[in-house]
Amino acid sequence: DFTEDSVKGLDGACAAENVTVVGASLDAEYFAAVERLGLSPEAVEEYGGKVKIVYTPVHGTGYMPVTKVLGHMGISVTVVPEQAKPDTEFSTVRVPNPEEADTLALGVKLSDEIGSYSALSEGYQNAMAALDKRLIAGQGQVYTPSSSPESRRKDLELDAWLTRAAALCRSGKKEEIAAFCGELAQHVADAEMDASERQLLLLQVLSAVLAAAGRAGVDVAPAFPGLHMEWVLQPADITAGVEQLGTLMQFVSDAVRREVATSGSELIAQAVAYTQSNYADKDLSLESLCALFQISQTQFSLLFKREMGTSFLQYLLDQRIAAAQKLLRETSMKIYQIAEETGFGDASYFSYCFKQRCGLSPKEYRMQGGA
Repeated sequence: DFTEDSVKGLDGACAAENVTVVGASLDAEYFAAVERLGLSPEAVEEYGGKVKIVYTPVHGTGYMPVTKVLGHMGISVTVVPEQAKPDTEFSTVRVPNPEEADTLALGVKLSDEIGSYSALSEGYQNAMAALDKRLIAGQGQVYTPSSSPESRRKDLELDAWLTRAAALCRSGKKEEIAAFCGELAQHVADAEMDASERQLLLLQVLSAVLAAAGRAGVDVAPAFPGLHMEWVLQPADITAGVEQLGTLMQFVSDAVRREVATSGSELIAQAVAYTQSNYADKDLSLESLCALFQISQTQFSLLFKREMGTSFLQYLLDQRIAAAQKLLRETSMKIYQIAEETGFGDASYFSYCFKQRCGLSPKEYRMQGGA
């Protein structure tokens, strides 16, 4: 029972045996266990003092354990002062969830004051490069990125290759992919890369290809039985390794193209069915249909022409004219009524379109029995 009347503060709670203080010894055991989880104590010892960390508990209880553990490891931590103390109202944030950008606004501001927040992007790229190098050098190695102009030039060059590989996976033609592979092999030869550099480059291109496939929802597993991936992972012959990458890129590109074609056919089939059921709606148009199916008018028009052999507006007109012809043959409805019934709305516009399409006015068509 923790009501105000029964317990007054921590001392009262302890006296009432409602709270037990575990003591500093358990804290020490916990901190030691956390430190033992470090993957590379040697790296922490060598580089920990150079690391800058801005930390915010966001009014929670993490201040003491986080700063104590990192401090004992020799890592300096700067805490956001406005958010250091526990506060059940979380008074400086809208919600205390770190996935919300404004929750970390004070931390970002402080990091810009003591360092460069923009360096996070560079840090991320370096971390990804370290993961790639781990595949070659193994675990437990320290990777120190270079910041020299030559290193930055190579990084930009690599980004261009990876971006191009990903783009070709989305829409590359066979000859474009072949050209890319030829240029990549020539680049490796001209750069006089050693074995580990060649291996790393091919692994990074492979990673870009697999990432592009994942974004496109392409299952690459069926491609691997026909590939010699060892030529990529251990590229004794760079041309052979690049050719295997090209084959995988072509597999992904073909799969994306098939998916686009299939999804396009399904979309047009749905659009045709909708048009056949709703041609009488005078507000039905290319714009309204594209808004309904959430597709651009240009893309829809291209797909419709490919699947139906005619434009959407011509198809819609044909549907309305066919329905009008049926009503002229089988009913005694007035011309203006048929215009309304078939989506034309205006009788004069209906008569104009009908004569342009059929060579007869609606009245003449009816008088001739719909011949």
